[in-house]
Amino acid sequence: MSAKKKAAPAKRAVTPRTGRAAASVVPSASPLRAGDRAVTIVHVSAEVAPWGRVGELGDAVAGLAQAQAASGRHVIVMSPAYRSVIAEHPELVPVGDPFDVTMGDHVDIVSLLGEVDPDPRRPWLLFVDHRAAFDREGVYGDRDGSYHDNPERFALLAHTATAAVRRLVSGPVVLHAHDWHAALVPVIEHLVPPAERVPSVLTMHDAAFQGHVGPERLHELGMPGRLFTPDALEWYGHVNLLKGGAACAEQVVATSEAHLAELRTPAGGFGLDGLFRWRGSALTAIADGLDAALWNPAADTGLAARFGVGTVADRAKNKQALQRAAKLPVRARTPVVFVPGPLTLRSGAVLALQSTLVQSSDAQVVIAGSGEPMLVAGAHALAERHAGRVAVLGGMDARAERRAFAGADIVLLPSLHEPGAAAARRALRYGAVIVARATGAHGDLSESDAIFRFQPFDVASLDTALDAALVAFGDKKGWTARVKQALALPAGWDDAVLAYDARYLATLDLEATS
Repeated sequence: MSAKKKAAPAKRAVTPRTGRAAASVVPSASPLRAGDRAVTIVHVSAEVAPWGRVGELGDAVAGLAQAQAASGRHVIVMSPAYRSVIAEHPELVPVGDPFDVTMGDHVDIVSLLGEVDPDPRRPWLLFVDHRAAFDREGVYGDRDGSYHDNPERFALLAHTATAAVRRLVSGPVVLHAHDWHAALVPVIEHLVPPAERVPSVLTMHDAAFQGHVGPERLHELGMPGRLFTPDALEWYGHVNLLKGGAACAEQVVATSEAHLAELRTPAGGFGLDGLFRWRGSALTAIADGLDAALWNPAADTGLAARFGVGTVADRAKNKQALQRAAKLPVRARTPVVFVPGPLTLRSGAVLALQSTLVQSSDAQVVIAGSGEPMLVAGAHALAERHAGRVAVLGGMDARAERRAFAGADIVLLPSLHEPGAAAARRALRYGAVIVARATGAHGDLSESDAIFRFQPFDVASLDTALDAALVAFGDKKGWTARVKQALALPAGWDDAVLAYDARYLATLDLEATS
């Protein structure tokens, strides 16, 4: 990275607040308190929707942070100032003065950007401005692949967050790190004397991605060699950032009970099952929520027709719109099966493409055209072989995804592993019946006639569940009842907000006083 100067002696003094003080933009009272003082929650994430969003991580962080702030909690979100963030948000201004962040043998000069007049009922968004690290095409990479220095880029985010919280926040505070990109936050705090340490929570939205690098890069990450041990960052001769965070955080969270149980097994732990068992009660599960206002078919102006439990018949107009968009015949009594993206190993797209029923039934099939090139090519080949019945839709942004969920009769989710079940919750919220593999968070979904589950990860099991759904579609009255059940399933973040309150207070060794 550039923007370096000669190394200076490391300092960890708590400096006065600079720029606009955090207390000036958040409510004076919070339901989450330590004694008579409000607790500040500082999320650290590589993504936050809609800024720098790639997928479910950004949605989950934004949804949780917004729900917390809306209920009066003090919330800050720190994320990189990517090129797209700066280009699309000229309203961002410097917050405080630039400051130094020591990493290895050099010191990086970083700045924080924020809104001029942030809304106190929303999270205070702060973006880490370091052009050499973040002023690039894309979030994690460009058309040539992932950036080789991603570990160093996100280590800079973690080091900046731990320094910034001491500059901007007074009173009790908890650092909430998300996924491997921010997993060094708990590790950095682990190096601080206990009296000065800021406690941390690490949420693993997808433990399959862990941040592996060679030990020769440990110094460039700003980590001392003494942490290259089996009880910290070392993992089979490599540095494993997620492992370090999961070992050092006071509290670790998985995004579903069933997924947590899988993580503690050799088959489902991605090589870290021993650590996950060792963390014991410090590793818990908190299910993600769904923004009920954002994902609301009764108020969604982007749909061909809005609908709800009492106006299910209007949903048919969205099916017609989806069929037209996919250039398929408009047929009310032909079931439409939607395979959402991205088409990846994790999503189980290979099963969908190999499904006998997808290839040979009378159902129309719409496949999202994003994901791994080999699977996307397979989807297009399938559509060519079955022109007029199978179609691939590209450019599936969030609005197009909502339209597809609103128009599909069945959404196919044959996940290899499923930490959070975001797609399932969204599909159900828009009245689609889902066929989902009963793994991870899919197993934690509410019991409903709108959900057809299967277990073994094979085509035969998928086809059995899909066949049952297609047969059920033939019963018009019964199918309408299933759609109404889907629409009536609960949505929102309230349960997650309260559950995280307990985790935050546990890091502070306090009981809830709200």
